[in-house]
Amino acid sequence: MKAKPKLENDYIIPNKKMKYDHSDIAAPDVDIVEPEPEKGSAQPQLHNVEVQPQLSDDQIKKQFKRNVAEVVKSCLNTHYPTATEYKEGNKVLTREEYMRLAVKFTRSMVAELRNDYIQTNTSFRNLAFTADYEQRIKAYVFKYLEKFNKEQQA
Repeated sequence: MKAKPKLENDYIIPNKKMKYDHSDIAAPDVDIVEPEPEKGSAQPQLHNVEVQPQLSDDQIKKQFKRNVAEVVKSCLNTHYPTATEYKEGNKVLTREEYMRLAVKFTRSMVAELRNDYIQTNTSFRNLAFTADYEQRIKAYVFKYLEKFNKEQQA
């Protein structure tokens, strides 16, 4: 004999004595067949989830280097007259100086930051560009540029 469930706001509240009959929610015996897509229409998407590919260590290192280079260039742009970040009164960098310094600062900061990271981690798998890294790069580059400006005034 089955116990009668209590009804509360159209929800069935089971109790310990109830026997559960799942026949009303069991899968039907018929196979569900998806309709064939019309010609010229795209296949229906089953999921809206984007799969993020796993990046290799080399790809992670390249992305990290690009991020460092962007910060370095944004700092150097304060001394490059055609850049939007250029500040009046700063000593002007020539194109050659700009390129040389961009390469020099990027290489040295990438090496320094990677070495710091690898001392506490076994691989570069979780290497990410952080706000702390950005501040370290800016401090390094602006320290040099400050000396560069003082040379102009002397």
